[in-house]
Amino acid sequence: MRPFSFLLPKPVLTEKEQDRGLRMMTWQAIAGSGAGGVISGGFVTAFALLLGANNFQIGAMTAIPFVAQMAQILVVILVEKTRMRKAICTVAYFLAYLIWIPTALIPFMIDVPSPGAVAILLVFVSARGIVNAFVNSTWNSWQRDLLRPSTMGRFLSERMKLATIAAVVAGIAAAIYIDYWKEARPPSEELLGYSLAIIVGIVLFAIPCGIFVSLMPEPRMAMPEGKRPPIAKTLSAPLRDANYRRLVSFLFLWNSAAYLAIPFFAVYMLVRLEMPVSFVVSMGVFSQVTNILFLKVWGRFVDKYGGKAVMSLTYTLHMFVVLGWAFVSVPSSKIVVIPMIIFLHGLLGIANAGINVSTMTVRIKLAPPAQSMAYLTSASLAGNVGAGVGPLLGGFFADFFSVREFEIALRWIDPSRNVEFPAVHLTGFDFLFVVSFVFGMAMMNILSRVKEEGEVKSEVVLTELMEQTRGNLRALQPVPVIGIMSHMPSRLKHVPHFGGLDIAIGVTTYQIAASTRSAVEAVVRGKTAAKDIGHKVSNAVSKAVDQVEDVGKHGAEVARHATVGALHAVGDVGENLEKLTHEVVTGTLDALAKSSIDPTDALWGVGYGSVQGATAAGADPTEVAAQAIESARKAAGGLGLTEDHAIAIASKGAMDAATEMDGNTASQVKQKLETTAINLAEARKQYLEGESQR
Repeated sequence: MRPFSFLLPKPVLTEKEQDRGLRMMTWQAIAGSGAGGVISGGFVTAFALLLGANNFQIGAMTAIPFVAQMAQILVVILVEKTRMRKAICTVAYFLAYLIWIPTALIPFMIDVPSPGAVAILLVFVSARGIVNAFVNSTWNSWQRDLLRPSTMGRFLSERMKLATIAAVVAGIAAAIYIDYWKEARPPSEELLGYSLAIIVGIVLFAIPCGIFVSLMPEPRMAMPEGKRPPIAKTLSAPLRDANYRRLVSFLFLWNSAAYLAIPFFAVYMLVRLEMPVSFVVSMGVFSQVTNILFLKVWGRFVDKYGGKAVMSLTYTLHMFVVLGWAFVSVPSSKIVVIPMIIFLHGLLGIANAGINVSTMTVRIKLAPPAQSMAYLTSASLAGNVGAGVGPLLGGFFADFFSVREFEIALRWIDPSRNVEFPAVHLTGFDFLFVVSFVFGMAMMNILSRVKEEGEVKSEVVLTELMEQTRGNLRALQPVPVIGIMSHMPSRLKHVPHFGGLDIAIGVTTYQIAASTRSAVEAVVRGKTAAKDIGHKVSNAVSKAVDQVEDVGKHGAEVARHATVGALHAVGDVGENLEKLTHEVVTGTLDALAKSSIDPTDALWGVGYGSVQGATAAGADPTEVAAQAIESARKAAGGLGLTEDHAIAIASKGAMDAATEMDGNTASQVKQKLETTAINLAEARKQYLEGESQR
């Protein structure tokens, strides 16, 4: 056996090898999160403050690792040339964690606190950020090929749950240790306690994490069909994909907004509220506890309803938590302030659990298998750069607003007294949190335009979430403050609606798309006759429609997602999509004709879905849409419509879908559809004239 052969990719993984890889992936997450419990969050913020860091430097410390992710562009080029993700990732993993050892030894290198100590810290943070770019870019693509799509949400949520438990245990241990150290040692040795904690965390958790990574098998990267495209075209592919470009834009802008505030929660508690380090760390632990409670819940929802609905709910909830921080210091008594902080950290854990599971799932699902490296890297890079820009702006804004105040007061005046009530008082970090909230909520409209196969309305998820949330939190009711949170789900129903919340429809269209896709894949892989595909699609849609309440209200979306799911399946199997479009559309319309769905809604839906399905499958949307319109014409009689009417409605659906695409493609699709509609109408006119002459 050649040296280091275990780092090479394998052409095909057996089921046993895949299972072993998933186990190692879980252990990697546990070990990595254990290390993260010690070397992240309030713990490292306190370490930096003791070295002498100010607000802007705290922001820079948070921003630099994210900005350094720009190096992922170089990693994509390297991976495309070598096709060895595991080798690159494993080496980078060890280097990234080992850099923490000299970081921990900064107090032994130079006098502290001092600008020099902070400068050295930022140098090490930068080096680790660059190395992490090699980890993240290779890891995302490798993970995508190792996961099973059918159980992706549940596996990721279970993995994150175990990882979060490890982070909680390590974080609590570190907080207890620091409290003990501060009591037993003089103040001059406080930094030494942090240094020892970081080194122990690296030895106990980080090094084993790298070992688990090295034990995971790597499936060989999928090769694009035909000649390998130039690297510039590979890198730009995600940005030429209109739908993925919207996702990338959202991740960049939302992370920019969120990270205006996130790095300063710990600073706010340590500096303005003068909370002890142990309390700050324990709040991070508590947030992780609520994170654990909801990871499995969100994972099931993602598998059942798709990731986008969960993204919409949890990203919005996160922004309301940020807004809540602006009012933490309004009451002067810590008896009130502390429960507020606990409550906000609980909601933050709930939101982050859903954000992590849903975002990863959507990123993976929207990335074509043969181009997953470039797609996932672009999404990761966008989120990381946004998360790097945010703290830099946040540090600047924090200092700018620190000498400014905004106050709205209510005053009661009568003959005997003059009483003033400060209704709103914002200063320093308060401004920062409000700006972050407004900017973040504005970005939710971009998310509403991202299309996911089978997406559902967020209210569907929210309704089912109510009972599960109360059930999860009811067990913790005896704990102060948490008992209050068990009533939170019913309050969420009254949260104002924003563009990003109303993202699709109130039925389980995700299941409709999934069921039609599964049925068609089975038929096509079996090389069954084309007519059987239409029969299978009809059966799958009929079963799905029977489970939908008030199906008449949602006919267009049912037709759209059934068509998308079926066409996507045909494209994935590698069959001629244009050849089988007629069977897919006919099967869908046949099923819907037997239901209470309006025929015009059904025709619009298949027209819209034909363009979306073709785009998702990498086929020519103009040809597929033309076939769908022709099929709609043939089905017109069975739907009780004239052929001209059927052509017009299906064409409108396809043209509406085309408007969601980039400018050149949209104009080409529209031109083709207009020509097709004219030709069909003319052919029908000539046919009728011939019949009248007979």
